[in-house]
This record gives sequence, C-alpha cells and structure tokens, in this order.
Amino acid sequence: MIYIGIDPGASGAIAAVDKDGLFIVCEDIPIIQDGKSKAIDAHALCVMIRNITNLGITESKAAVEHVHAMPVERKGKDGKIIKQGATSIFNFGKSYGTILGVIGSLMLQRHDVPPQTWKRHHGLIGKDKEASRGLAIKLFPIANLSRKKDHGMAEALLIAKWLRDTDK
Repeated sequence: MIYIGIDPGASGAIAAVDKDGLFIVCEDIPIIQDGKSKAIDAHALCVMIRNITNLGITESKAAVEHVHAMPVERKGKDGKIIKQGATSIFNFGKSYGTILGVIGSLMLQRHDVPPQTWKRHHGLIGKDKEASRGLAIKLFPIANLSRKKDHGMAEALLIAKWLRDTDK
C-alpha cells in the first residue's frame, strides 16, 4: 500500500509513504508558467502520481488537505488585515479542482482531511509551518526539506503519514 499526501497550497506539494510509514517521495506539485500566470500541470501531476503508484500496480490511497477560500479580508494572527482578491481565490480553486480531477481520473481512493485533523494527529495545533517542517525532518531524515520554503513538502509528508496511521 502506498499513501499519498497532497498539500494544495500556494507552495503545493505531493509526498508518499509506504505501508510501513517509510519515505518514498516528496516533490513540489508541477506548475506551468505562462508569463505572470501559473497553473498546475495536470499532465505532469498525473504522470508523477502514476510513477509513485508504479503505474497503478501498487494499491494506493490519497489524502488531500481539505481547503477553502479565505474571506476577501480577514485579520491575521498579528492583527494585520490580510486581503485575498477574487482572482487569487479563483486560481486557488482552479488548482484545487485540478488536483481532485487528477486523483479521480487515476481512480485513487481519496480522503479529504481538514488541516486541524492531521495537525492534531501530529501535535501541531497552533504551531506554524516551521514546526511542521521540523517534525517532518525528524520523522523523514532522508527527505530533502532543508529550505524554509519546503514547508509544503513537509506538510504533504505529514498528511501522507496521517493517512497511513489512520487507515483502517
């Protein structure tokens, strides 16, 4: 069994662990850039997942962090106003839908996991992305998570581990 975790955020990533919870892979989600515009490369993502699952030979499941659009304006933890425009919300939804479509087209069993659920499982409630990266480095020392911006890959790994740990 292969457990795939996907963090669909701005620095989205995909990771996989095996039935024993051992590291298989962790990579950024492939992106196509056309000028200023970025989009998920659905074909490359499909190939990536097919390679992880040995072209469908190995039984696999995927967990995707269940996300939603933030309100257009809200207060951050520091009290500052955070604004997210309609275009950003639309693009995020489009990326999220692309991920769900690729998983569906590959006929993988999908689990939607709220961030609070997998974070609670790993003792990360109320902690920042650096805490997630630190835990992933501890649990998966061979994963290359040396850059601060690797928090997306770290979270994808922790989502994959949550799926493996909670699989019945």
